[in-house]
Amino acid sequence: MDNSIVVEVAEVLFSMMCGEMPQESQRQCMIQYFSRFASFPQESVVTDSELSVSQSLLATEFGVRWSAVFKRAGRLSEELAESFVREYLQSQFGLNRNHSSLGAGIYCGETVTESHNILDHVTQHSGGGEQWILHLTTEGECLMGGAQSQLVKAGQLVMIAPDYVCEYQRAPGCPRWVHRWLRFTPSPEWRSWSPQLREPSQLAVIALSDAMAATAYQSFVDVLLLSGQGVDEAQALPVIKQSLPDSNAFSKISASFDL
Repeated sequence: MDNSIVVEVAEVLFSMMCGEMPQESQRQCMIQYFSRFASFPQESVVTDSELSVSQSLLATEFGVRWSAVFKRAGRLSEELAESFVREYLQSQFGLNRNHSSLGAGIYCGETVTESHNILDHVTQHSGGGEQWILHLTTEGECLMGGAQSQLVKAGQLVMIAPDYVCEYQRAPGCPRWVHRWLRFTPSPEWRSWSPQLREPSQLAVIALSDAMAATAYQSFVDVLLLSGQGVDEAQALPVIKQSLPDSNAFSKISASFDL
């Protein structure tokens, strides 16, 4: 795979950390690069909220260290650029969960993690914030570490509570892990739908039947499509709930939990 574009991507991400909004050509460059590994609403790339999160990284240990590298190196090598992008994604994850500018939106996508690609790292999920995370593994296996360490296989749905502390990664020995993911902040009334939503320090892993897995998979597709229609992220959850009563994407996911 031609990896030369990663240098430009690294420069754009660092510029965002310094408060510079990318030009449209730079935005398209990032979409082109990350589309190799993930599916996501392209409208969500380089928003004001993402710029705000990126700026927050500058004062962290990660930001200070890489600022020195960029200043010293000028233009990074492909190897250094890939290391920067990998660490940027890891550092950004925690801030995304807690950053106030992101409101109560819904964020979703599909990622493909293969040995040594840009997403092949351990993701740390520390307690805090209000966002829940759903993972549906569709191919390969994920190693979930924490108090309830286990191997998550294709057809299993994982619900990670805000206060649950864990880490996850592509399972060793598994060359490829594909999963759909969704981060959301439930409205208070949603907590009555699911016992899991009332347990903010617990991890739920549900093995789905083929029919339930197909329904859950389509739910993620529906949410991804809705997110790409320009729906205001802060209003995304109530729109899903109120405008699609018969085919509500989240209701179908809820059905997968036997709610």
